[in-house]
Amino acid sequence: HIFFGTENMIARYDKKEKKLNYPSFFFLHKKQSRISVKNACVYNKWLIITSSYYFDTLSVNASNNISDYSILNKDKDRCYTVFAGKDNILWFSNAKGLHSFDGQEVKVHDELNKYLFENIQSINQTSDSTLVLGTYGQGLLFYKNGKLITNLTQFDGLASNICKKVFVNNDEVYVATAGGVTAFKYDDGGMYGIRQFTTNNGLLSNDVYDVFADSNELCIATSNGLTILDPTKVFNRVS
Repeated sequence: HIFFGTENMIARYDKKEKKLNYPSFFFLHKKQSRISVKNACVYNKWLIITSSYYFDTLSVNASNNISDYSILNKDKDRCYTVFAGKDNILWFSNAKGLHSFDGQEVKVHDELNKYLFENIQSINQTSDSTLVLGTYGQGLLFYKNGKLITNLTQFDGLASNICKKVFVNNDEVYVATAGGVTAFKYDDGGMYGIRQFTTNNGLLSNDVYDVFADSNELCIATSNGLTILDPTKVFNRVS
């Protein structure tokens, strides 16, 4: 199945039957007639959903029954993003910073949060378990083993410090920002071959919401529509 979220629901596309389903979680919160889905991931066979109204992380099992992860939701903070990482760890950010959940308890990562002055909008992970954190105004942060190991900002070649989505493919990191897409190779704390994709390369807009890449295509969702590029041929080299 393919799950997708909109401004007022989350629905499921059945690939075998080739049709849309609107199961019992059509509206996610019984107190709201509408809910804007911000992010979702699969964790322990559950679909974890974050909304835009406040910290409202819900899980939906195979029977379409809604169950509130109260241990994640206890402070009722707005949640910005969620990511199912390596070693069965669920990572999420809210107004209080970065948190992780191992299936039993929530850990607040104060060792990172003390450096944060902007919200974490996106989380991804490299093959060596380094978290790549996209912030709304502070650029990229790289976090591993309880330590902030490095960062990347507009000064270093990031298209914008306002990061909206981070995508990682074979340690090639792609960042959707308010100024275009930045891509680079990550290796043991270093960033190599930093390059940018902007309207100069064919983007419909530099205001980028999301990005996906493989060896053949770079798919970029912008405020003016979708752009598909060849990542090996079209870019502006920064370093």
